[in-house]
Amino acid sequence: MPSSQWENQSSLPDFQSCTIYTPSVTSENTEIWEPTAAPRPPQSSRLVAGKSYIIQSVLSGQVITFWNGKVVLVPWSGQATQHITRWQCVDDGGWFGFRDPISYGLMAFSGSHICCREQNQESETTKFHVREVGDRTYHLLMPWRVSYSYSSLNLRPIGQSLSGNTVELRLVERSSSALEWRFIEVDPLVPSNSLVVPSNSFVVPIVYACWSFFVPLILSFIVFMLLFEGSSTELLRPQHNVYWNPRNPYVYRYYR
Repeated sequence: MPSSQWENQSSLPDFQSCTIYTPSVTSENTEIWEPTAAPRPPQSSRLVAGKSYIIQSVLSGQVITFWNGKVVLVPWSGQATQHITRWQCVDDGGWFGFRDPISYGLMAFSGSHICCREQNQESETTKFHVREVGDRTYHLLMPWRVSYSYSSLNLRPIGQSLSGNTVELRLVERSSSALEWRFIEVDPLVPSNSLVVPSNSFVVPIVYACWSFFVPLILSFIVFMLLFEGSSTELLRPQHNVYWNPRNPYVYRYYR
């Protein structure tokens, strides 16, 4: 009798005797399910002049970029947008400045909108003040002159405005409308290797062949002109037995 049968069958009728089978492998899924953790935002850094950063909005996750002549916010897509969204932090006379490494223009304001322009030491439009408002999150403020007197200079934070489908940056009056930013340090932008012509390409032999052919030819022509300059002048000088054609003063005919 199999060992899996009941040991005591005397108390059970014959029709109630049964066998219990235990599967060798359990069918129950014992894997512990863990919810997928939400992606953590990139670590924010403190600003240091000379380093490059991606400036990201804490509210929307979008990043500042210079696109089609405007400073706007675009969606963050990691490595794909680093080449157009990185800004080089510079020291602008004791203030911070942000330079686009491609156009070499500084982030500035025109009116109340943020743009990109050349550096001007006598203007406050390219200067930034950074104020920490949270754990490595900051407000970007720019000096705003209410009038032409120096006593009317105050700081205004940067907010956003919607222009069609584009989110543009602008100066706002209240800090409640200001955006919080984080600065993500990245490597500085380097020139692309695709712009460098390799030494083993077909361009180098063609240039070398043209140089080897035309340079000796030009030098020979110059030497020839220097050696025969005097004799050619004597041949063109009119003599007493030379007929001068008035219709073409540069043609001389000998007459008999």
